[in-house]
Amino acid sequence: MKRYIFYLTLICIISLNACRTPKKALIHQERKDSLSEHVLNNLSSHNFIFDKLSAKMEVSTNIDGKKQSFTANIRMKKDSIIWISISPFLGIEIMRIVITQDSVKVLNRLENTYFLSDNNYLKSLLKADVDFNMLQAVLIGNDFSHFESGAFEIKKKENLF
Repeated sequence: MKRYIFYLTLICIISLNACRTPKKALIHQERKDSLSEHVLNNLSSHNFIFDKLSAKMEVSTNIDGKKQSFTANIRMKKDSIIWISISPFLGIEIMRIVITQDSVKVLNRLENTYFLSDNNYLKSLLKADVDFNMLQAVLIGNDFSHFESGAFEIKKKENLF
């Protein structure tokens, strides 16, 4: 008899959890701002705020059919310095990159070379008008000031689906 009461209670609990009212669909409301203003407002309101950051990433590249993978440890102090250490295997560092507001320093341990330049090196390497703040924002996924300045334009594409 106790077994039947247990099974009956179990069935009641399962059926009560299974019988829920459906959620109501949200009604689409017209926005007063344009699509680009809406996107920019959402970007700036969801920025990642930090003072110091430490992160690790695993990278796989395929350049000219040659596959390589490595790990990079990134440390940042907001608006001050970006420090990147690259290790292909076993944590042995092969390259260190230090980027500040006004300089780029690269220490290549494989070739025993050291490189020092200003931030124009980043612009020539990336073939884009990149500054320290933009690079920092891209690395952590934040909005950067070029959106607000009108240098970039967001366009709505029709018939995406």
